[in-house]
Amino acid sequence: MERKVKRERTVQTFWVMNKKKYLSFQLRPGYEAISTENIDDMWKLIHQYIEEGYQIL
Repeated sequence: MERKVKRERTVQTFWVMNKKKYLSFQLRPGYEAISTENIDDMWKLIHQYIEEGYQIL
């Protein structure tokens, strides 16, 4: 029997410092919060930032 997983809409947030091209998964002073409606959208954005040269702290 196959179970389907229902994905709930929850706000996902990560933080960006554009000046230094840094990403963070925790609140840091001087960083801008980026929020998405679900985890898939969050990871799509993170991959886009990484392709643009951002680094994860």
